[in-house]
Amino acid sequence: MPDYAMNNELEKVKHTGRLVRSQATGRYFTDGGIWVDRINDATDWQEISQAVHLCQQYNLADVELILESDRNRCQLSDVGGS
Repeated sequence: MPDYAMNNELEKVKHTGRLVRSQATGRYFTDGGIWVDRINDATDWQEISQAVHLCQQYNLADVELILESDRNRCQLSDVGGS
């Protein structure tokens, strides 16, 4: 694979979304502390640690952290407080 093609592939993987979603309702959390229905209205956290800290700060229970790139999607459940 040529170097320029590899760089394009890396750029695609770098675009990653980090979202917090309620397992019970399927709604997404925003940095304003509001739950929203549409994924496009959710806060896309720059760092995973920000999303985890938010869950702890607001004592969110029954939430999942969604890590999504153009290629893959990973859901981590129970990242909130207990």
